[in-house]
Amino acid sequence: MVYTERPPASDAKLINDISAKDLLSFGETSVDEALPELLIELKSDCYVVNGKYPSRVLSILRAGASECVCTVIRGD
Repeated sequence: MVYTERPPASDAKLINDISAKDLLSFGETSVDEALPELLIELKSDCYVVNGKYPSRVLSILRAGASECVCTVIRGD
């Protein structure tokens, strides 16, 4: 998941949706720095979810990101 600040900072907020272009200039995040460029090149989206909670992963597969605690990175 991608946050506005590095957790456990008290003002860290979950980013539910962000474009890969915006993520390029975002600084350090929980995803590999090459991911945004790859998503843009492939025009593909990515879901970032905490794998310690398998039910969240299953929720994405069943209903999409609208039903899950995650970050969607759009490669548009």
